[in-house]
Amino acid sequence: MKTLFANVTLSIALMTTMVTAAEMPQVGDRRVEYPLTADVESAYRLFVPEDWQPGQHWPLVVILHGGGGNENTPFDRDPAFREQLQAAARAHHFILVSPRGLKGWWGAQMLPPDAKGAIGRGTYRMPPAGKITGPPPALSLLSAEERALSRKSVEMAIGAVQKAYGTDPHRLFLMGNSMGSVGTLHLAQEDPRRWCAIAPSDGPVDPATFPFKRVRGLNAAFFIHGDEDHVAPIESMTEIVNGFRRAGVPTDYLIVKGGTHGDSWHQALDPIFTFFANSKCGPVPPKSKD
Repeated sequence: MKTLFANVTLSIALMTTMVTAAEMPQVGDRRVEYPLTADVESAYRLFVPEDWQPGQHWPLVVILHGGGGNENTPFDRDPAFREQLQAAARAHHFILVSPRGLKGWWGAQMLPPDAKGAIGRGTYRMPPAGKITGPPPALSLLSAEERALSRKSVEMAIGAVQKAYGTDPHRLFLMGNSMGSVGTLHLAQEDPRRWCAIAPSDGPVDPATFPFKRVRGLNAAFFIHGDEDHVAPIESMTEIVNGFRRAGVPTDYLIVKGGTHGDSWHQALDPIFTFFANSKCGPVPPKSKD
């Protein structure tokens, strides 16, 4: 009888262990596919440091990839940098998620520099050529549906990770390079109080079309740009930095010596993550009326 009781107890313990293991969210580096709509498949790349444990509420860093990229690009474009990125996440206890951008611009609409007429909310012009940059490439206008899906891909990735890993809702960070920088600026003006801090890098936006008053209330911003970027003009980024400061946003600006359009944020990763780690954020206050 004792043997039977012991066996039953052991079986229950093993079943409990198996269920717990099956329910525990995975750690490490992985790619997650999911249906964005009934007809559109999407995915996000996720890195959770191996020492994360259920019940811990770690910060979440959202990384928006650049044009022509996908959810894997921030991790895999440079395998050596992937190791650096993951090591920095471990050091700061950050969970990282990189959504797929679909058609691009993360919900924003981009127009050529010579576009005429009023610029509406969520629409921006590309900047004019700078001292070392030429005119931007020809742009294709996105439909309202394409813009909505691109924005939805960000929201679904964030929501899925927040639910699975119980990330700290007050410590949500946003960063992106090039097109991802445009997306970072766009999402920051859409809901500035949502983000603990943002870090746009080497982004092409005409400051004359950015609504700086809409970023009031953003906790902090850290801008990065390479002085050897031949794609996005550093002049326009500098003016955007000044606009953020005039709007009252605590803003740092790092010009990366020798930094190019694609690697400035790689060189600045440690300062970016240190800036995020030092950003103090509490409960999100209610939105002010426009």
